[in-house]
Formats: sequence, structure tokens, C-alpha cells
Amino acid sequence: PSLYEGTPNVIGEAMASGLPVACGKVCDNHIYVKNGVNGVLFNPLEVDSIADGLQSLLEVSEDEYDSYCKQSRCLAEELFAPEKFFEKYESLILKQW
Repeated sequence: PSLYEGTPNVIGEAMASGLPVACGKVCDNHIYVKNGVNGVLFNPLEVDSIADGLQSLLEVSEDEYDSYCKQSRCLAEELFAPEKFFEKYESLILKQW
């Protein structure tokens, strides 16, 4: 797992595809992955934390898995909507002036 990330493409791609995500709890990952909602976050410096995170995803019930998938897709639609992107980008630019 990565120790430093901005917004990893793989997280956005998984979420847009309606898949649960397992990733390190670094940088902005917590914005996209909600532990126990659409995936798991783990400490990328601790092997046991990584293993436990992956194992917990493998052990979810079918209903929990379906919920994770739906939540990933919903969060992706909310966070990655073009309108949101342009709104935030415009805000960032306007702060510079």
C-alpha cells in the first residue's frame, strides 16, 4: 500500500465501479473510504493492520458486501460529480486572486 497519496485513481475507479475499497489510512483516503461503510482503512505501516483490513472485507456477509458496493457508487457519484469538481476547482482558483 501507498504511504503518501493525493487522490489515487484506483480508489475512484473502484468506487465508480461500485466496489468496496481497502486502502491505507493516509492523506485524503479517508475522504473517499468510510471504514465499515464502503470499505476498510488500515495502517499501511503495520502488517497486521493490513491483513486484518483485508480479512474483514473477505468475511463480510453478502448483504454487507452489497451495501459496501452501493455506498461506494453513491459516494463516487457525490464526490466525483463534474459539477462538484468544477465548483471546488473554481473556488480554489478564486482564492488565489
